[in-house]
Amino acid sequence: MDITLGQIGAFLALIAGIITSGIVIVKQVKKGIEELLKDKFNGVDIRLDNLESQMQKAELLTMKTFLMQEMRSIEHGEILDDYEKAFFMDEYETYIHMGQNSYIRSKYEKLRERGLL
Repeated sequence: MDITLGQIGAFLALIAGIITSGIVIVKQVKKGIEELLKDKFNGVDIRLDNLESQMQKAELLTMKTFLMQEMRSIEHGEILDDYEKAFFMDEYETYIHMGQNSYIRSKYEKLRERGLL
């Protein structure tokens, strides 16, 4: 059986075509899977963003409540020890750093002016 150069060339072309087709198919399948997952995870991203927003609101509310309670206690004569004062100041600075500028700051300034903080 004699194999000619033309037959070898045709066989190599066939193999190259099969490999190329396989690569194209894999890329298309990958693209389809990415689109499917993108659609699925887009909803998850939105829910995570909402959850993060709700958690931040809860954290701010907790800080506000803590700061108001501590300032009310200070107004009524309670003296904070060094650790309580350091924690209070950390919470206050975090609250202000988070962009909050409300009656908390006003009340804080009044207490500071009176020498209570």
